[in-house]
Amino acid sequence: MTDTFTLSAATSTQWSEKIQNAFFAELIGLGEALAGKISKYAPVATDQLAGSFTVIGSNLPSGVSVEVGSPYWKTPNGYGAYMEFGTRPHWIGKKGMESLITWVRNKGLAKMSVDITYSKGQVKRIKGQSSPDYRERKIKSIAYAIRAKIAKEGTKERLFVLQAIGELGIPYKVINDGSDMYYELNPVKFLQERGVWNRVLATL
Repeated sequence: MTDTFTLSAATSTQWSEKIQNAFFAELIGLGEALAGKISKYAPVATDQLAGSFTVIGSNLPSGVSVEVGSPYWKTPNGYGAYMEFGTRPHWIGKKGMESLITWVRNKGLAKMSVDITYSKGQVKRIKGQSSPDYRERKIKSIAYAIRAKIAKEGTKERLFVLQAIGELGIPYKVINDGSDMYYELNPVKFLQERGVWNRVLATL
């Protein structure tokens, strides 16, 4: 899984195994809540990105970490980061065009009112415009027009992940390592302000 954002914290040598496990469970719960929010706001037209965010946790002596991510977040198979942060003008290649054509098809952009004529009080469809081949050509035509627009103007940011993070109120920063952009979250202050840390200690 390509990590989109990480909830992590270093452990203390004074932590007991029970404390660390309890804190880890809180992070898992927070990660699942975040994944649910992202699925709520993610674009759904391709039937891939929305619902693809999952949680993976790591509970080690050096620290606990929970990653929330999607296999569709970045290249070569993904596009989530592009939709989140937007892009500069660029040319979409063959793999990207396959996803774009699927998006146009699922979005219903090629649906159109079939031309009709009236004859003797009856509505008649013009032959050919309702055929699958015609509609598929229309889908591809729209997709190639969108590619030309993206090559000229780029794409706008959607910030659906940021919307989910903001709704939960988790402190974050954007990481840009030159080849990828994603969010890194700091859950410690978030959990402390909500009394989770004291609640964990009270149960031990």
